[in-house]
Amino acid sequence: AFLTQVAVTFFIWLAIAIPPAPFWQNQPLFEQLFSAVPRIIAASWITFLISENLDAYIFAWFKEFTKGKHLWSRNVFSSIPSMAVDSVLFVTHAFYGTIPDIVPLIIGLLAVKWLVGLVNIPFMYLNKWVMMGSG
Repeated sequence: AFLTQVAVTFFIWLAIAIPPAPFWQNQPLFEQLFSAVPRIIAASWITFLISENLDAYIFAWFKEFTKGKHLWSRNVFSSIPSMAVDSVLFVTHAFYGTIPDIVPLIIGLLAVKWLVGLVNIPFMYLNKWVMMGSG
């Protein structure tokens, strides 16, 4: 995935850098739209490294604290702060200064992530059951 994102960034840079075809009339709009992609990809990389490491650290701490029990609590209580950090960092790095108010975007993104995290709990137990051997 990382190499793909590097390739995408390179090809977008190339598409902006080379002169457009003589019949193409939308180059300024094309450049405006796609010039944000490297910033968004960089925000994704930075955010992923920070939030995923935070999630893993908190999850491991909760696993030790609960003595390996209560998988749902480890999942929820490691995901809530890491998703908050992820949402704040990503939206801030990707969009600060480009849209008037990023707070509603952060709140909306966080609400969706937390909802999906809660819906995911039964599937997490199903996955554990399958991985441990259902028969």
